[in-house]
Amino acid sequence: MRIRKMEERDFDAVHLLFEQVHALHVENRPDVYRNTDPLPQARFEEMLTNESAACLVAEEEGVAVGLCVLRLRAPSENPVMRPVRIAFIEDICVHRDFRRRGIGKALLEAAREVARSHGAETLMLQVWAFNEAALRFYEAAGMRVRNLNMEETL
Repeated sequence: MRIRKMEERDFDAVHLLFEQVHALHVENRPDVYRNTDPLPQARFEEMLTNESAACLVAEEEGVAVGLCVLRLRAPSENPVMRPVRIAFIEDICVHRDFRRRGIGKALLEAAREVARSHGAETLMLQVWAFNEAALRFYEAAGMRVRNLNMEETL
């Protein structure tokens, strides 16, 4: 397994990974997620060309079996907050047939390295409360809860 920069040739494999994650979200939060194509070609192309993004894949035998999309965010301009440079993981996924092989850990470590190399002080991501396996993974990897979003359906 190797981690490398995502390329145009990865579209089909990356699309499948996005479909797997999206299906989980649609199943658990149909009030939030629509059952639609989670990765149109135009969005994929934007990911590859966005200079504030780092798109990585974990490759086994020439096929992308995991991905991580990391975006660098400008520091907050809120005067009461410290201006911290944040690297935000927008998407991270390992194909369901390749989980529990260290691929997720390798992607997370690669994201950390990219974040540090761009001067980020903090690595963040969002995870849905229903995704208990992901929560356990991130906690075991050293991440901790920063804040919680609460909701009430009206």
